[in-house]
Amino acid sequence: MIATLHTPCGRLFLYGDASKVVRISWSHLAGRNHAGCLDWAVKDLYNYFQGKTRIFTGGLDFWEGSVAWIRSGDTRPPRNRLQKVLYLMSMIPYGTTVTYGDLARSIGGTRYSRFVGQVCRLNPLPVIIPCHRVVARDSIGGYSYGIKKKRCLLELEGYRKYV
Repeated sequence: MIATLHTPCGRLFLYGDASKVVRISWSHLAGRNHAGCLDWAVKDLYNYFQGKTRIFTGGLDFWEGSVAWIRSGDTRPPRNRLQKVLYLMSMIPYGTTVTYGDLARSIGGTRYSRFVGQVCRLNPLPVIIPCHRVVARDSIGGYSYGIKKKRCLLELEGYRKYV
């Protein structure tokens, strides 16, 4: 089911059900209206964009193929390098940034910097897994939904270096 949230950075689309969100996108997602089952997620994200919360409900559940944002319950730990990068991104504090190289060092060395960038690009849960907080050493870096959105998110969190 799909929910849409209007934010200061544009429309955000969520795909999931009453217990989990498996996809968040700044691009349109097709599907049936959520009819209230995603209200928990919409409320959390709404509060984030209003500056009322910095920590989201529930947790991240890493399963074979990907990751889900779950409302509550037991979660499974990251199983592979890609999931470990997603997990490490989820731990970047609100209003701060780390470089691609910083994350790469935490999974085995700077030779993984490009891999970290690819994981950011493939992130199925932007905002919840804050890939916008990952920047290049000397610039804002890229963002799969455009630099304008990345700047908007960083500015919303009070980070001013690249905005």
